[in-house]
Amino acid sequence: MFWRPAAAMGPADQLTVPPGARLGESNTMIVRWSGGKAKTGSVPYYALALEDAWPLLVHCRTHNRGHEANQFWGAAALLALQLVADGRLEPTLTAHGYDAWKITGPGPRQEEFDALLAAIPPEAHARGFSHSSPGSGPSMSDPAHLLSEFCDAMADYLPRSPGAAMATGQSAFADSAPQHVPHLRLASPRMAGQPALGVRLSLRLELDAEGAETGVHAVCRGFATDALRSTRKCARLNSCSSSTSSW
Repeated sequence: MFWRPAAAMGPADQLTVPPGARLGESNTMIVRWSGGKAKTGSVPYYALALEDAWPLLVHCRTHNRGHEANQFWGAAALLALQLVADGRLEPTLTAHGYDAWKITGPGPRQEEFDALLAAIPPEAHARGFSHSSPGSGPSMSDPAHLLSEFCDAMADYLPRSPGAAMATGQSAFADSAPQHVPHLRLASPRMAGQPALGVRLSLRLELDAEGAETGVHAVCRGFATDALRSTRKCARLNSCSSSTSSW
């Protein structure tokens, strides 16, 4: 959800926004900090899907633009990209039986994770609320939970490609939309009593001035952790051009 103070934004429906942005049907109540105090306000907002939002957030971070909350979530997106590049993700099931990719934890990047948490601005984890709800008012979400959920959301979006199906042996994990597959028995430490699936993904950037609009390709690859399957799967992924996308 993206918003600006109404006085600075002007008519919300006349803004230039990304093609995927959707103007909210009604205003939302937000919390802002000024002079060390929490203040509330009603503002129009735009909703963006993750695949459209994270490049904008990264731009805010890398170009030092926008509100500090935007820059924080831009830094979070960069951390999530690093965790995916490190192969720190796994296929699993949600509580309701839908396929999902999850981060397995910060690992060696725990210090970066903790430093980011320590720098979170209040606006980046303040909850929206409605005056129409009895007893409602400003409240704060747990920063560690929010950051972990955001990294999981990034991990669930990035590897969904034909290469993911080759690595996991399940087409569900390659589909852009989550699939209801409660019958799958997945390997995940989060699902007690199940054997390890042994899947590792990596993200690599390749320079190609002629083959991409930006001159850079982002290649997501999947590997089985046992030696025999690793060699076979890597060879198949290397020949799968559809697993490569341009940035």
